[in-house]
Amino acid sequence: MPSDPAAKKGPKPLLAPAIDSLNDEEKLSITQSQIIPADIVQRAMLQTENWEFEETETELMKQCPPIAKKLKAEKDKKEKEKEKGAAKQQQEKQKQEKEKAKAAEKKKQEKEKAAGEEKKKQE
Repeated sequence: MPSDPAAKKGPKPLLAPAIDSLNDEEKLSITQSQIIPADIVQRAMLQTENWEFEETETELMKQCPPIAKKLKAEKDKKEKEKEKGAAKQQQEKQKQEKEKAKAAEKKKQEKEKAAGEEKKKQE
């Protein structure tokens, strides 16, 4: 039975819990660059026993691509929803402006009509 040195070291360090306290932009930046700051490696090392700094860093770097992909998809989804909301607000604003213009035109026509009737009365 081949011996797996990693198995003797216990569970692998996980990147996700180590970066959990960061904001989404920081998480995305780290996972896309695959440059893991030392404090993040240290946090991940707290999850494990018998893992050296360099081994932990290498393991965390391997976990970056799938996490980065997930974070990017979430970011894109949020941006799309934000754009959709902005477009909806713009449509609503245009609708309100049209209604205002329509009401102003109606008021103008009513004034003209009243002025015309007043002129007829005076004649």
